[in-house]
Amino acid sequence: MDKDVQPLSPEAKRLLDYMRLWANERALARTDAAIAAMLSVPVRDVIDLRRELIAHQHMVVAEVTSPMGSWLCLPQGDLPAVKNHALSLRHRGVEILKRARDLLRGHAAAEAKRRTESTGQQRLFT
Repeated sequence: MDKDVQPLSPEAKRLLDYMRLWANERALARTDAAIAAMLSVPVRDVIDLRRELIAHQHMVVAEVTSPMGSWLCLPQGDLPAVKNHALSLRHRGVEILKRARDLLRGHAAAEAKRRTESTGQQRLFT
């Protein structure tokens, strides 16, 4: 674990305890909404807490195929699923970066066209 990583928050410890007990294998995956309801926290907090657990090297996998949901992969668990999930995240991240690049290029082209259609200066009011 990195030196820069802070100790687990109490909320993350609650999530870890819950997942160790109720979602410790792929077949027992729980949706973020179900976890949020059980822990009485917003769904967004579950996502952030899952990230905190991953930073502490707890292998939390989120599946979008059946069984859908998050589960905690224990060291003796389905390690290939963890690697596949990591590769999927990397692929999705690359695709998001490509979309952002393309949107920024499109925006720059549209802005350049707007400037040339006018007096060459950026419009104050659209």
